[in-house]
Parts: sequence; structure tokens; C-alpha cells
Amino acid sequence: MQTPLFGKKVVITRARHQSGLFVQAITKLGGDAVLCPVIATVAITTDAAMVAYEQALQCLESYDAVLFASANGVKYFFEICEQLQTDVQQLRSTRIYAVGPKTADALRSRGLSVEPLPMHYQASELANALLKEQRGKLRVLLPRALVARPELPALLQLQGHDVIELPVYETIPSEEGLAPTIQLFHEGKIDFVTFTSPSTVRNLVLLLRNNGIANPHFFLQGPKIVCIGPVTAKTATEIGLHVDAIAAQSTIESLITTLLEINS
Repeated sequence: MQTPLFGKKVVITRARHQSGLFVQAITKLGGDAVLCPVIATVAITTDAAMVAYEQALQCLESYDAVLFASANGVKYFFEICEQLQTDVQQLRSTRIYAVGPKTADALRSRGLSVEPLPMHYQASELANALLKEQRGKLRVLLPRALVARPELPALLQLQGHDVIELPVYETIPSEEGLAPTIQLFHEGKIDFVTFTSPSTVRNLVLLLRNNGIANPHFFLQGPKIVCIGPVTAKTATEIGLHVDAIAAQSTIESLITTLLEINS
């Protein structure tokens, strides 16, 4: 019996350390996962950052809520806590919110109770979920990427809450696997390109230009483009790419389901 993605080449642009299960799923379905991680995440370790970490973490129990928007945020936040010998048990009396099941799993694996948030990263939905059952002015900690969407903290601040943004990692371009992937594009052998965040979209276009592709939009016309959610799709559309499908939920499982749907 032929597998659903037999013979199809699927470009995976997310960071390598987050691509393992995605690659396995594509392979199991008979496809050829073309790993081209155009982003990498790294810790922020400047002197100024370390001072900010010490100030933000010296009294964790003072926060009413901590919001994690990604598993990366969880990973680097706890690395910082370990480095500074911060007692994370202080968080047991704090409401901890997670965007998406992977983020929630990363927190639960550390023994913390988690309040789930909407799958789609819409600032108004997140703010409403965060404020549910809460009363009065909140002190909210947001461990996140250095470059992150400003809508959520702005909305919370507008409602009178004290929001402490804590950049714990940054996303940088990566050229790992780029040259052989470009060759496959030239040969017309790529069937799908998947994007899992706005940064994967922006970085792929940037790296293609940096590697002699004057018009990345034309270059990417052949394969079908599939995005993990509306925010990522919006970025792709604004850059000038044609998005063929958007996953119903912001998960790899939903992204794979969408791949199968548009491949049928």
C-alpha cells in the first residue's frame, strides 16, 4: 500500500532541535523531509541581560502570573534560573500560562501546573484568557524572544497591569542545509515548503537573496506553501508569497494533517 506522501519532498524550515518529530512523521508517511533550518535559537548572555535576569528573578513569588509563548521560552528561562541558582519552587503558588501543548508539556515536565491558553497567538484572546478569574492589578512576567510581537504586553499594560518582559533568547539566521535545498529547488524537486513561525518565512527569503536568488518570490512559486497558523501566513503573504494552506491549529500535528489534505 502506497503511503500518503510517497515521493514528496517537504522542506522543513524550523530550528533543527525542534524538527525531530516533524521529520519522523514525514518519513513515516513516505515523504522525504528536506531539513533546512533557516533559524537557530541562542541564549542571550550579555552583561546587560544578566543584570536584567537577576532583577527579574530575585523574587519570583511576587508575580501573579508567568506567561510562556513557546517551548523555547521555557527552555531558556529555566537555563537562566539554573545558572543564577534561582529556586523555581517559588512559582508553585503562581499561575503559569502556556501557549500550545508543546509549551505546556515542557512546563509540566518540570513539575509545574499549567493553565492552557488558546492555540492561536492572538493578543486579545491571550489577554482575556490570562485575566480570566483574576481580579485587580496583576504583575505578569513574560519570558520570551528578544524580537517578539508587542501586542500582548501592550494590551495588558493598557488594562493597567504591570508587565515585565524578559528576553531570554534570540532567533538568528542559519544556513544549515541551505545549499543542497537550493539545488533541489533549481531542479524542481520540492513539493512543499512548511513555515512554523514568521521568522522562518523572513529568514528563508533573506537567505535566498544572500545566496544569489534575486527574486525569492518567483523562486518559491513552484512548491505549495503551508503555514502553521494565521500569524505566520500573514507574514508570508505580506512578503509576497502565495500561501496554499494554513493549519487549523498551531501544532505540527495539525500542519501534517494540512499537508495530507492538500496532497490528496
